[in-house]
Amino acid sequence: MTERPRLWLDCETSSLADDRRAWEVAAILRPAGGSRLDDVEFSWFVDIEDLDLPQFGDPVSLNIGGFWPRHPQAALVPLTGRLADVAFDGRVPPPAQVFSEREVLEQVAELTTGRAVVHGSNPAFDIMTLLPRMSAYGIKPGWHYHPEDVPSTARGWLLGRGYRNVPHKSALISVVCGINPADYERHSALGDCRWLRDLSDLIERPSLTDPLAAVTAIAAHARVVADGLDTFTAEGKDDAAQWLRVLRSAVDSVDVDEPADLRYGVVNVGAWSALWIEQMDRQSLAEREVADR
Repeated sequence: MTERPRLWLDCETSSLADDRRAWEVAAILRPAGGSRLDDVEFSWFVDIEDLDLPQFGDPVSLNIGGFWPRHPQAALVPLTGRLADVAFDGRVPPPAQVFSEREVLEQVAELTTGRAVVHGSNPAFDIMTLLPRMSAYGIKPGWHYHPEDVPSTARGWLLGRGYRNVPHKSALISVVCGINPADYERHSALGDCRWLRDLSDLIERPSLTDPLAAVTAIAAHARVVADGLDTFTAEGKDDAAQWLRVLRSAVDSVDVDEPADLRYGVVNVGAWSALWIEQMDRQSLAEREVADR
C-alpha cells in the first residue's frame, strides 16, 4: 500500500515523433492505501477528428497498436498524406464509443488528483504524449513528478535476488519474473495496463515468486515465439529449434526437490531466453522497440 493513488497508464499513439497524438488511452486507478480489489479501469478511443492522422500518423506505429482492426472509426480515416500507402481492407472494427481529445485528457487529469504516481513501461513516453496536448487545452494534470517504470523496477527486483544476465526488454523481464505478456491483449492500452499492474503486484508481494513459475512462463513464451518462426530464415529456424531443445532439456533437468538446482535452472533458462530472442527476432526488432517502449 502507498500513501498516494497509483495510476497504471498506457497510450497507443499515432507515431513516435514529438508531435504524436494518442488515439487510445487507458488507465487503472488504485486509491491511496488501496489494493487490487479497489482498482477501477478506464479506456477511451479518441475521435479521429482530433487526430489528423494523414498528417501526424505513422503507418508502422498505427499497425503495432492495432489501429486498423480496433479503432471504431478506422474505416473513416482518409488514406492520404502519410497514410497514402496503407492497405486497409475496409473491415469495420467492433463498435465502441469515441471521445473528443479534450474529454479524454480532462478525465486523465482528473484521475491524477492527489498526486497520483503514474506507472507504466517507459511512462515518460506516455506522459510526454499527453502533456503537450493538455497544455494546448489549458488542462493541468495532478500526477506526481516521479513516475515509476515498472519493467525497470522488476529488473532491479530480479538482480536483487541473485538473477544474472537479466534481459533489458520489458516483455522478457516480465517473463523471467513469471508474468507472461502473451497472456494479455498486448498493444491495446488497457491490456498493457493490466499486464503492468499485475507485474507491479507480483514484485511487491511480501513472499518471493515461485521460481518454477518463472521456468514455466519462460517455456510458454518460447512456444509463443516459436509459433512465429515462419518469419525467420532457414538458418534462423535451425538455431531456434536447437535453442528450444536446450530450453526443454534445462527445464526437464531441474530438480524441484533441490532449491539450489531449481534456482540455477531459472537463472540460466532466463539468460538463454533473453539471448536467443534478441538474436533470432531481429526481423521484428524495430517493431518491438516501438511497441515495447
